[in-house]
Amino acid sequence: MKLVVLAAVAMAMAGCVSRQAEVQKQIAADKEICRSQTFPTKVAFARCINSAEQKMSAVYDKPDLLQLRLASRLAIAEKQDKGQISDAQAELEFAQVGAQIGTQEATRNSNAEMASAASAAASPRRVTCSRIGNSVTCF
Repeated sequence: MKLVVLAAVAMAMAGCVSRQAEVQKQIAADKEICRSQTFPTKVAFARCINSAEQKMSAVYDKPDLLQLRLASRLAIAEKQDKGQISDAQAELEFAQVGAQIGTQEATRNSNAEMASAASAAASPRRVTCSRIGNSVTCF
């Protein structure tokens, strides 16, 4: 029975991984289409890239961080179009947003792992004991 459950879990996880890989391939292809086109503004290009990356919401469990990434790209593109920042400054700002998102994601993942470990440690463990003659075996 345990083997069947483990096999089912492994198959489900493989499905998640393959679904995520499938979505990432589609995003990469869509972004390549954006890069191959000429856009009249940086905002138009950002919208194209954002449209591609929005597909990640199907497999990414932190939608607020995805929205932060997309909104930041658009805001930076608007500043570029207004001549407020250079392309280099835009790259720097977007890299900073990426680092901020990465830090936030790592913090959340770490907190989730700690909460899971604490929950496992706090949950009562079932112990089954069997008595055979004068011997008691527990597991």
